[in-house]
Amino acid sequence: MRTAMAKLEINLFGSCFVRRSGADSYEITGTKHKALFAILATAPFGRRTRSFLQDALWGASTFDSGRQSLRRAISDIKAVMGPDFDRLLTTTHSEITLDLQQVRFVGRPGSATFLEGLDIREEGFNDWLRSIRQNPSQLFGLYSASHQPPPPSILPTVAVIPFRMVNCSPSDVPLGDYVVEEICRSLSRSNLMAVISHMSTRRLADSHVDIQTVHTELGTNYCLSGSFRVNGSEAVLDADFIDTSTGRILWTKTFSAPVKDFLSAESVAIAELTHRIGRKIASDTVRHVRGRNLADLEDHRLLLAGVGMMHELRLSSFAQSRQLIEETVRRAPHAAEPLA
Repeated sequence: MRTAMAKLEINLFGSCFVRRSGADSYEITGTKHKALFAILATAPFGRRTRSFLQDALWGASTFDSGRQSLRRAISDIKAVMGPDFDRLLTTTHSEITLDLQQVRFVGRPGSATFLEGLDIREEGFNDWLRSIRQNPSQLFGLYSASHQPPPPSILPTVAVIPFRMVNCSPSDVPLGDYVVEEICRSLSRSNLMAVISHMSTRRLADSHVDIQTVHTELGTNYCLSGSFRVNGSEAVLDADFIDTSTGRILWTKTFSAPVKDFLSAESVAIAELTHRIGRKIASDTVRHVRGRNLADLEDHRLLLAGVGMMHELRLSSFAQSRQLIEETVRRAPHAAEPLA
């Protein structure tokens, strides 16, 4: 006997399926039948008009033929679902509604293509499909919080790779590690960049650093690397600041100061280094966005470029700044920085 609490399982990301598991199980197998459930499941309140469904799934047919095809599909689904049909679906002369309270969405949203492999030729269906695939995050609310992927960062992410210790005694190694830690702390004080923790990058200390690995494994947009050496009471840091997506060196600089300055909480050398990083990220971001479509810009570039252009004192830049920040809000509606 089918329990009143049994729910319909729908997977929308990857290979689509619509089924009921357990006792008296069944599965909807027809391509357009599954597509019909997907369209209803993603609609506000699970409700679509019959004309929308006809146009999306049988748009190439005449109106009468499309209406008959929809009726036939509903009849086929009812034959498979049996008594569950009336519990899950409400049909009227003009609308069809899926009770979303009786549906359990399974799978992991964002882990695969939306309705991957569900091939239907009708133009209306493919227009709808593209609109979802361009912004799949609009569906994350259908899933429990534990299944939602973390929101994309709207801030540029920076990692400081442990410096190579050159001609240093074993007693100097902790100094190099301390300098990396202090640079991370200094960078993290900015509210316009995200910094990978020193503990996360420390494992790279004894390995050959591959920039692509830094980019993919740590999820960074930029990194600072270089060498550190101590000559008596003087310490020298040769640093390279790199765009990890391209491997391009944005600047290279030698910072030299007494060892005690690097150990100071108000180190002039570390302050200058972090200031250079902030300025370079800002200028590189503004340069990158000029002349590009909003859709082609990475999330982390939008806000910083918008803030930078806001202060250029040119009307064209100020207007583009608004577009960039509004796009940031659209992509990350709950982030505080673009709203501020």
